[in-house]
Formats: sequence, structure tokens, C-alpha cells
Amino acid sequence: MATENFKLVDQVGYKTSAGQFQPLPGATQEVIPSHQLNPGEIETYKYEIEFIPVQGATFRNTVKVTITNHCGHLSKEFWSEPKADISPPSSPKIFEIDETAEVTEK
Repeated sequence: MATENFKLVDQVGYKTSAGQFQPLPGATQEVIPSHQLNPGEIETYKYEIEFIPVQGATFRNTVKVTITNHCGHLSKEFWSEPKADISPPSSPKIFEIDETAEVTEK
């Protein structure tokens, strides 16, 4: 049986000292696949989350994977939340949007 209402919600979290990770505002990505997965099917979903790192913080990525037809939880949202510590790149990625621009003042 294929998954039902399968989706992924990826969140970058951070902490600057001991304690719990907290969500980094704006660093979330929701992925709703175009098709449900059949048993044994594997799929890769490409996406990016751009964020400005908090100085001196430790970062963790958490993805909440949900379906609504897990055995014993039919019609209810059931999820798994794998986590992984992450490190921002040592140098930022620069996106060049326009090589040149023309400004006219009225």
C-alpha cells in the first residue's frame, strides 16, 4: 500500500549554549512530493534552506517525515524526526542575481 499524505518538513535549529535547540526563524522548508511512495520505493528530494548563521551557535537539522496510513495509526498523522548536527560552510555562497542594473530617477 502506498503512503498517504506523505510530506517532509525540514527545520534548522540552533543553540548558543547548553540546553535545547530552538528553531532558526525562516530556516524551514516543506516538501510535498508529487506522488506517494510504494512499499520499498526510495526517492530523493532536492531542496535548499538558506539562512544567516547565528554567531557562535551550534546547528542541527531536523526533518519531520509524516504519513497518515501507518499501521496502528490510520487516518492520524504519524511521523519520524531524524536529526543531524550540521555546520555552515566556512565561506558564504554568493548568488549573483543581476550582473548589471540600470536605475532611472524621475
